[in-house]
Amino acid sequence: MDPKILCSVLVLTLFICIHPTSALFCYQCRGDTNNSDCELNVLTSAYQQNCTTGFVCASYIVESSTQYMVNRGCFEPNVCDVVNADSSHVIGVNRTVKLCTTCSSSDLCNAAHPVTYSAMLLVFVPIATFIYNYF
Repeated sequence: MDPKILCSVLVLTLFICIHPTSALFCYQCRGDTNNSDCELNVLTSAYQQNCTTGFVCASYIVESSTQYMVNRGCFEPNVCDVVNADSSHVIGVNRTVKLCTTCSSSDLCNAAHPVTYSAMLLVFVPIATFIYNYF
């Protein structure tokens, strides 16, 4: 195998396997999707919650009659299964989960419209390019 490729693979493996562990921060808020800062990609009134180890950031939208409510925060990884199982369709109650997503890739990843880039990718590409060009 070409030494340049082998060296690049080893560097990538180190970046993937060795990463600092720290608490995950998530947006925590709940509100109507029509007029709430929780939904409008502003998140000005949203609290930044420090998650317990093993929890993930999540965001889910629940339809209840004619109202849509968004909920963001720290949850157990199976939160989407739990909220979907909790949906009910009985007389007088019409509660349906319309969207549920989880993430743990970066702090505040449960924003309304997240656009994030992997820090590992941003660090690895220049290093791999350097190694490939000079070794």
